[in-house]
Amino acid sequence: MKRRTRNGGSGKRRKAPKTGNGVSQLSLMDLPTALLHEIFFKLPVSSIINAKFVCTELYKTLSDPEFAVNYTKSTRFTSILSIEHRLTHDLESPIFILTEISEDYEYFETALTPRIPDFVDLSSSLSLRRTCDGLLCLHLMKPRAEVAYICNPLTGDSLALPAVHKPKRAHPLSLVYGLGFCQSANKYKVLRVICDSDEPGNGYGEILTIGVDSGWRSLANPAVPMPEFLLDLNSLNGVLHWLFFAGDRSSCIYSFDLGEERLGQTPGPPGVVLNCERMRLVLLSNQLCLVDPSKRNTLVIWKMKEHASGNSWTKDIILSKSFPCRVRFRGHWPLAISRNGEIILSDHWNTFVVSYNPEKRTCTKIKVFEMERFAYTPSLLSLQELISGRHWRNMNVLSN
Repeated sequence: MKRRTRNGGSGKRRKAPKTGNGVSQLSLMDLPTALLHEIFFKLPVSSIINAKFVCTELYKTLSDPEFAVNYTKSTRFTSILSIEHRLTHDLESPIFILTEISEDYEYFETALTPRIPDFVDLSSSLSLRRTCDGLLCLHLMKPRAEVAYICNPLTGDSLALPAVHKPKRAHPLSLVYGLGFCQSANKYKVLRVICDSDEPGNGYGEILTIGVDSGWRSLANPAVPMPEFLLDLNSLNGVLHWLFFAGDRSSCIYSFDLGEERLGQTPGPPGVVLNCERMRLVLLSNQLCLVDPSKRNTLVIWKMKEHASGNSWTKDIILSKSFPCRVRFRGHWPLAISRNGEIILSDHWNTFVVSYNPEKRTCTKIKVFEMERFAYTPSLLSLQELISGRHWRNMNVLSN
């Protein structure tokens, strides 16, 4: 009877070679696929990328979409992405640094260079506008043109979005992008908000379904309030959220449903007066969080346990005495929740991040050199695999 080989074909089972003493030798590729995957799940993504070039069989195994999805779910590393704004003529210099932090605070750094198809010179700059499920939304500013891209920095591939048709009077920094996955359409969508310089705070919204639309579509109700910060459109369960200054020192949380393509509001914590001048919205472990650093020696983090439920907010407090000596407390913002439940905090004025243990109420200093840092969920899926949405329901990732 014929046996089935690893790749599904039929043929004889390969016998392991024997040494001089009669003991069989097994290579790495002789291991069962499930066990092989478990071994690589314990390695940082930088090691996965390097391992692909060892041999053809290993390349096929590590390039399998099933492995890529399971790696995102099973890895024990917490990832942070840094970006350099300026580019070089030849793009040989890396513009992304991926920092992976293990549970024992060891970290690994990998330089990444996505392939940007447009010609780039020293007068150009690249800014990160949004991250989601391993995808980045990038904004390339050139002297006479602006281009938005969706890319996966791990695989290097990128996709240019349709041309930007913005009012001539709009300032370049008045373009805000939001990227999220729409479950009803099983596609990623991009919301673009253009600020009208004549009416500060008011914006004009356009929507794009990646891989479907050939151009930007105007919303049925195009009036969209401008987020206070460029990176504040947080994507959660197919809904974008951001803070907006409503006047008289009060603010509100706006939301945009990518499925219905409709603007709404999300209730804040009961009894808390929202203030976008001192508060920020972030995503931590797939939860919408409101961060308030205004009280001295205290960092307050409100977490919404149930999406869009105003009564589900819970309050966490980080005290300055939890920080190690000679580490500045003020100015730290939470970046991500690590796989072991600790809160990764970053101070953009220092060259390190800290990991806070909520149970022990202690902090550990982690050395990270890059200045601008963003929480990131790495994905080994190609850009085409990601935007197709075929694997999204199985990813179950801690989305950023």
